[in-house]
Amino acid sequence: MCEPGGIKAKVICDGRGNGGTGARAACLLLPSGDWIDKAEKIPPTTNIVAEHLSIQLGIELALEHGVTDLLIINDSQVPVYHLTGKYAVKQVHLKPLVEQTRELTSKLVSVAVEWRRREETTRADLLCREVDPPPQ
Repeated sequence: MCEPGGIKAKVICDGRGNGGTGARAACLLLPSGDWIDKAEKIPPTTNIVAEHLSIQLGIELALEHGVTDLLIINDSQVPVYHLTGKYAVKQVHLKPLVEQTRELTSKLVSVAVEWRRREETTRADLLCREVDPPPQ
């Protein structure tokens, strides 16, 4: 449920990691139909960490634009299922990331996190590849 006058939006998130790479991207779709895209190169990391960081970027972008009701879409099951509680967070290094994400989501009126096929996250994937291109 959204507060009166609240903004409902969707954010598509993707991260790149492994093999010496690191990038995160988020593409926020506002009710107006406008897209707000943001991508950042991050230090080399694992894919799971990069995906978690991309979700955080998406939430931060939404908060910056006054979003109160957010649907988060990511193509990596592990971070999605960490946040939905389907998977326990067993790796010690991921626990603070998940906690930080939960703290960010607490600033929203409502949030849903969904896993989707890679074909539905291509916009964010392309942004990651722009800031962290694959080796030639």
